[in-house]
Amino acid sequence: MDADLFFLINLLLWGLLPFVWMTKNPEKELRRWAAKGNSAKVKDLLRKRPFTFIINGKDANGMTPLMHAARQGHTDIVRLLVEKGAERKARNKCGETALDLALSQKHTEIVQYLKEFDPDEVGISS
Repeated sequence: MDADLFFLINLLLWGLLPFVWMTKNPEKELRRWAAKGNSAKVKDLLRKRPFTFIINGKDANGMTPLMHAARQGHTDIVRLLVEKGAERKARNKCGETALDLALSQKHTEIVQYLKEFDPDEVGISS
């Protein structure tokens, strides 16, 4: 059984799931701290709520935490999110990936890091 599903089932069985959902919106929080470059907050959220759907949660524009971090040039957060399972090839509503966003802002270190996983990917919605 998937670890996320197992955790959610246990929360539900113990009656804690409504409390967890009402406390905060972890997807929104993760996107916000990734965009602002606050690696301590990102690490804390990932430690407290280790769900993959939070890491890959999209905002109204289809932007994931990885995309926000890549666009803003937060290399440490990009690396952390990828290590924790962030989907590198996810696309926002404009069809852009995290690599595309890093390229558009000339964040060369992030571009090089993301291209390590797929050297043939050229970016800008390839």
